Amino acid sequence: MNKRIDILYSRFLLLRWFLVGSTVFLTSILLYLQIYQATLFATYSKKNFLRERILASRRGAITDRNGVLLATDRPITALYWQGTGLKKLSTEQLAIVNFLRKYSANPLPTDKELGVTERYKKKLLLIDELTFEILAQILEQCGNHKNLLLETRTIRYYPEESCACHIIGSFRQTAQAPTSQALMGIEKIFEEQLRGQPGKEELIVDSLGRCIQQKTLFQALNGTQVKTTISIIPQKNAEKLLEKFRAGTIIVMDPDQGDLIVLASHPTFDPNLFTQPISPKQWQAYLSEKPFINRALGSCYPPASLFKLVTAAAALEERIITPHSEWTCTGATKFGNAVFHCNKRYGHGKISLTQSIAQSCNIPFYEIGKEIPIDLLAKYAESFGFGRPTGIILPERTGLVPTARWKEQIVGQRWQRGETVLVSIGQSYSLVTPLQTVRFVGSLGTGRLVRPRILLQEDAEFAPLPITQETRDCILGGMRQSVETGTARLLKKLPHVEIFGKTGTAQVCSRKKRADDENEETYKNHGWFVGYIKPEDSRPFVLMVFLEHVGSARVAVQTARDFLQLWQKTNFAF
Repeated sequence: MNKRIDILYSRFLLLRWFLVGSTVFLTSILLYLQIYQATLFATYSKKNFLRERILASRRGAITDRNGVLLATDRPITALYWQGTGLKKLSTEQLAIVNFLRKYSANPLPTDKELGVTERYKKKLLLIDELTFEILAQILEQCGNHKNLLLETRTIRYYPEESCACHIIGSFRQTAQAPTSQALMGIEKIFEEQLRGQPGKEELIVDSLGRCIQQKTLFQALNGTQVKTTISIIPQKNAEKLLEKFRAGTIIVMDPDQGDLIVLASHPTFDPNLFTQPISPKQWQAYLSEKPFINRALGSCYPPASLFKLVTAAAALEERIITPHSEWTCTGATKFGNAVFHCNKRYGHGKISLTQSIAQSCNIPFYEIGKEIPIDLLAKYAESFGFGRPTGIILPERTGLVPTARWKEQIVGQRWQRGETVLVSIGQSYSLVTPLQTVRFVGSLGTGRLVRPRILLQEDAEFAPLPITQETRDCILGGMRQSVETGTARLLKKLPHVEIFGKTGTAQVCSRKKRADDENEETYKNHGWFVGYIKPEDSRPFVLMVFLEHVGSARVAVQTARDFLQLWQKTNFAF
């Protein structure tokens, strides 16, 4: 009997300690969960019915100098599928999906993808941008369906499409990837200023994830508007004229303040295409035409006869020649064993400095090139802004002003004096950007180099021009004569305007290579025209036209004439 009692007592003690241990363990767990993990589980609890949503800020607009919109935001409505937790799609849901497929230009998600979305109560994009007609049909037929969710957001919109695209740039944002990306141009450079600050709101949702109440935690701050120096009317005119050619650029600049009134580059692109994903085929088509290069400041070309203005200025300042110097052009000149030809086969005869600028005669500049050291010529070229940045806020190339040291370091050869003869007429290694030529010619009219600016909010900046008024007057006299009797005489009959112009034909290959394949367009020469324009009733401006592979400068002069006629027709002034 006692033995049986002892066994029961042992079992009782074991049960008691088990109950005590279990109580301590459970109490410890409860204390841990209720005290130490209270914040975590409160957060989990809130997540069941609370959601936070980022409120996108409205991106700042980009306008031309007169307030015309070049880039802005516009609202679009997207259609989503909101899952409700069913294990598979019902007959009614499948009917809705099939109905929507009739109105979608792009393929909708598959039934399998929708089934996963439905089962796990996820949200899936069906149609990203609904037109008004499609939206009306959906609202009429199935607007109250529990699975369909409409959301409105803004996307970047460029009202003028490709106009000024190289200045404005492009911007990408999609429903699948709400994080935005500024790709180039002002959109990228002023991303922080344009973007603004996003806001945040708190949503109370039901068991199906549908919003039943919302509260704004803090408002979004919209981005700042950016006003450019561009004027949309002449910009459009310039781009329209460039459409006739393979590639080129037209620039109009105010030489006094540096405002770029026109900065047109061709080919162009429509930045609206990049607000949404594009197909690989479309992307490859764009790449083949190289439309993303801003040829006004992102490409370098031989300056050709435009460089004769630099050579003349250097020779006058160094007293190698005078404004009254004369030469005899027979069509060619020798230096050592090399023969250097003029652009006129049988020569120009007796010719002065102003006449040589007007007729673009090579011989006087060959003679200067025989006497002036390359480093001295390079020093003047750099003081006129060549071979260095112009200071514009957009990405640019600097070109190349060759020196003796440069050739030794890069080519590994000593500089030959005969090469200076070629540099003096803008050939050899020399490379410039079209914007650099505009800045230089503008300085001949004002006496100072101005930093080009693309935004009205930028301060004007200047640098002194290291030549005398007498030198400037002599060069401008030759440029005026070029329009009266020389290579730019197509502009002579334009009324109510005084034009100081210079043309240039830039060789891209040897004459023999070009003669062997006359039909190869890429072997044709480039054409230049740069002019200092003084209208009777408005401020002066600089006009530059550069066209790739058009054969000669004559085509560039014709295009400049067409542009100035449109300028006068619209009675434009800035």
